[in-house]
Amino acid sequence: SADGGKTFAPAINAARDNWVVSGCPHSGPVMAAVGETVHLSWYSEATGGKTMGVRWSASPDAGRTFPAPQIISRGTLDANHPWMAVSL
Repeated sequence: SADGGKTFAPAINAARDNWVVSGCPHSGPVMAAVGETVHLSWYSEATGGKTMGVRWSASPDAGRTFPAPQIISRGTLDANHPWMAVSL
């Protein structure tokens, strides 16, 4: 939103990992914005040979595009609840 939340741009997919959940997942995504950079993190049990875990991607253009996500939870036992904070 460029007008304080009165209107919003069309939704986009930050990533397509093809995880299908037959229920309600209990670990949702998180987002933090610093200037024009939008950081997203989420848990996924992706299909197609991808590893399950917490993913992260950062859009350099205010959320219009996102590069391929990175798995950031390797080596962490049962990581599935991402959280972010901004420190300026």
